[in-house]
Amino acid sequence: MPVALVVDDDPADAEHVGAALAAAGFTVLLATGPAEALALQAGRRTDLVVSDVVMPGYDGPTLLQMLRACGCTATFIAMTSDPAPAVRERCKAAGAAVCLHKPVNTELLVTTATQLLAVGPQVDGDEDPLDAELLDIMRVTYLQLLPERAAAIRDTTDPTELAKAAHKLAGASAQFGYPGLASLCRCLQRSARTGQVAPELIDAVLAAAAHTTS
Repeated sequence: MPVALVVDDDPADAEHVGAALAAAGFTVLLATGPAEALALQAGRRTDLVVSDVVMPGYDGPTLLQMLRACGCTATFIAMTSDPAPAVRERCKAAGAAVCLHKPVNTELLVTTATQLLAVGPQVDGDEDPLDAELLDIMRVTYLQLLPERAAAIRDTTDPTELAKAAHKLAGASAQFGYPGLASLCRCLQRSARTGQVAPELIDAVLAAAAHTTS
């Protein structure tokens, strides 16, 4: 069972995020700030850290750097009520996979976290061996094209084109065994169809795509 450390000086926000992760199968540790997070992390394996950005003492990016210095290799997701580009870039520069807007969309959080922690494609055990072999060949092509398709999403500012790019990647990801990435793409597609270009959804898709090809 994966272990998630949730760090937030607002107990209600921490419990909201922790409950969503617990319902998704995570063992959840709650910390009210950076000092408690470092204490909980000491000597423990943690798979995921979800941290607020603005907290008393150290902020989220600084906490991430300190956790890394202590040997923590967990995937890091930042949360902020100020998702300005400069804030998001600082979180990414510190090593955060995604920076989500508070109050956090827990469905997006859980889908992103699950995809980032997934190991390889999810394969149907009932697949015919010949079909599985063909899918493996096609999956290689999908992975080769994935950076290009992710770049199309990253570089598109028109909501209509963004919806098309997300739809294309969602279909291919679902077909080749990456349902988490497919789900994120569908979320992005729905958002783009309303005329919105949602940075946090784009970041989530790009992070999941990068993890898939790593």
